[in-house]
Amino acid sequence: MTPNSIRTSSPRLIKVYSFNVKVCDLRTLLPILLAAVLAVVLTSPAAGQSFVNTVKSGSIRNVKSMLSSKKVDINERDAEGLTGLMVAVIAGDSAMSSLLLERGCNVNAQAKSGMTALHAAVFNSRDNLLEMLIRKGAKLDLQDSRGRTALMVGAELGLAEASRILIEAGAQMEAHDKKGNTALLISCGFRQLNVMMELLDHGADPNGRDPQGRTPLMLVSLLGEYEMVKLLIRAKADVQATDLQMRTALSYAKEYKQKTVIQVLEKAGAKF
Repeated sequence: MTPNSIRTSSPRLIKVYSFNVKVCDLRTLLPILLAAVLAVVLTSPAAGQSFVNTVKSGSIRNVKSMLSSKKVDINERDAEGLTGLMVAVIAGDSAMSSLLLERGCNVNAQAKSGMTALHAAVFNSRDNLLEMLIRKGAKLDLQDSRGRTALMVGAELGLAEASRILIEAGAQMEAHDKKGNTALLISCGFRQLNVMMELLDHGADPNGRDPQGRTPLMLVSLLGEYEMVKLLIRAKADVQATDLQMRTALSYAKEYKQKTVIQVLEKAGAKF
């Protein structure tokens, strides 16, 4: 007997394992049953699916299932060297990140690029996860392949709140990347006023130098960022400092025709 041969206009009673089941319309019931089966199949870890890919799926239930088997490496990496924790942080998945941290994943693992979960939290503006990672023992000053710490990433992107969190947690403000730049120099080079203010307010050296001997004041002077110039002068930046080619902030301002900056520097006593 096929489903189409069963009358559906009047319900029948059939007995299954001593229970009376009312069958009203198999054409309605079958799709529901199929959907239920598919839901189980689609939300279960596929055979041979990697742990990182399971994390990428966003299913906490499946991740818990894999972890409970005790046959999975919680620090497994994908082709780029990303761990499940990094993936969860990038996605902004607090619940998944918390689960992985509670189960003992390596909070300081580094991808092929040198990125850590902490770098990922800053880069993706996940301030709540940034604080979670710090509480769980994330090292604040690990450097990526460019030599950049999480604080330097925040400085480049202008993320003042993330920078504040890192600074107050103890991140080194005077660390140098592979180009010899500090977080303050980076914030100045990328015109990130708010991060520069955070760094200065917490004691960053306003007279630190890059490998060419340039100070933060020189960088913002040549860029014409007069408000940043004012703040650096207020923070005791040396207006007469010279780089390796004996150029000053004022000479940079004049070279790049930054009239407002020239006025600010001369008012502060700078001389050509």
